Amino acid sequence: MDHIMAKQYKKYNSFIVNELYPFAKKKTGIRKFKTVAIAGFNTAALSSFDIAWNNDEKIGLVGMFGPSFGDGLNDSLVLQTIDGLRKRPNLKIWIASNEKNSSAFAFKKMMDAKKSISECTLTNENDADFFAAFLLWAFPK
Repeated sequence: MDHIMAKQYKKYNSFIVNELYPFAKKKTGIRKFKTVAIAGFNTAALSSFDIAWNNDEKIGLVGMFGPSFGDGLNDSLVLQTIDGLRKRPNLKIWIASNEKNSSAFAFKKMMDAKKSISECTLTNENDADFFAAFLLWAFPK
């Protein structure tokens, strides 16, 4: 990751964890959320995953919609970093990806094989209701 991207990521991560999260708690009047989810589309899906991975004490669910792994799974800096870590947060991941995105399928397989997370669900992005399905998965009655 180049210097500019790393700097932007740190700002984004800091905003989510140190500003948005406390703001949401204050505005809702809730001391401790039962469940917190973060989601993103394309490259923001990987950012969401990375933020949740590094802040699993606050965020437990991740929605990855059409995640972009760059030139392929093996080239993904996020996944290379995770592969070398001992940390195994208790995350649940929902991946909505079309069948052409073989990297998303490889990512799920990698997560399942390493027992890196507690749950990894993969759906077909072509389903018109995938976002609604994610919300029902993340916040069941």
